[in-house]
Amino acid sequence: MKRIKEISAKNTKGYLLYSPISKSHFFRIHEKKNPSNFTDYKITAEDIEIQLLSDFNALVENEDGTKILDYNSKVLGRKYNE
Repeated sequence: MKRIKEISAKNTKGYLLYSPISKSHFFRIHEKKNPSNFTDYKITAEDIEIQLLSDFNALVENEDGTKILDYNSKVLGRKYNE
């Protein structure tokens, strides 16, 4: 497929989202002037460096040893060890 426009993604703020319909992740960028407008990007790169900026997420290790990135306990409305 021929690329018609390309700009650097460095320092671009957006959201990594998951679609249960397509069963895939995508990247969403909201417009600064009108945050209700956004552009979604299909992710085709296999390894992208990310930095988590939200205070609402936590890296969690479960009893069975599984490790997940999830919302923190405060957001989920429960105590740490529930």
